[in-house]
Amino acid sequence: MFLSLPDPTVRRALLIDPEAGRRELFSSVLHDRGFAIVGGFGDAASAIDAALDVELAFFHAGEGAPSAIEALETLREGLAAPILTLVDNAQPDIAARLIAAGADQVAPVGVQADRIAIGAASAIAVRARIQRLTEDWRSAKNALASMKLVARAKGVLMARGGLSEDEAHKRLQALSMTRNLPLPETARAIIEAEELLASDA
Repeated sequence: MFLSLPDPTVRRALLIDPEAGRRELFSSVLHDRGFAIVGGFGDAASAIDAALDVELAFFHAGEGAPSAIEALETLREGLAAPILTLVDNAQPDIAARLIAAGADQVAPVGVQADRIAIGAASAIAVRARIQRLTEDWRSAKNALASMKLVARAKGVLMARGGLSEDEAHKRLQALSMTRNLPLPETARAIIEAEELLASDA
C-alpha cells in the first residue's frame, strides 16, 4: 500500500516586473512555491490589457519610487485579483504608501529588509484602508436611506397635494428650511404624519 498525497494546489498568478531577468528568476521561485505564472509583464498596463483570469498578482515595486506607486495605482484600478507587492529593502513608510496605492500586502525581498517593521506597517495600513472603505460604505448606506426617505415623502406630497415631482421636491426643501431641519428628517416627519393619518382613516 502506497501513501497517497493530494496534489498541491497550483494558483494562477501574474508577475509584473520591468526587468525580464528578474521576472524569470521570480517565476522560478514562485513556481517552486505552488504558483503558476500565467503571464509575466514589464508594466501594469500590459498586465491589465492581457485580461488573464488569475488568483493573485505579484508586483515588483523596487524601492517604492513614485513611478512604481503610480504603476501600482493603475494596476489596482484595472485588476480585481489581490496584489502582493514585492519591495527591495523597503522602509515601513514605503510599505504604507504602497498599501494606500492599492497593494493588498507588501513583502520585502531584499537581504537587508526589516520584515517585521514592514509587516507591521503593512498591517496598520491595510487596517486603515479597511476603515476608510467601511466609513465610505456607511456613508453611502446612509445617503441611500436618506434618498429613499425623500422619495417616499415626495410621493406623499404628490398624492396629497396633486404636485409634480419637481414641485413636491421644492415643497419638501421649503419645509426643511422653514423648520430648520435636515431634508431627511423633514421627509421622515411627513411620512410619519401620513402613516398617522392613514391609520386614523
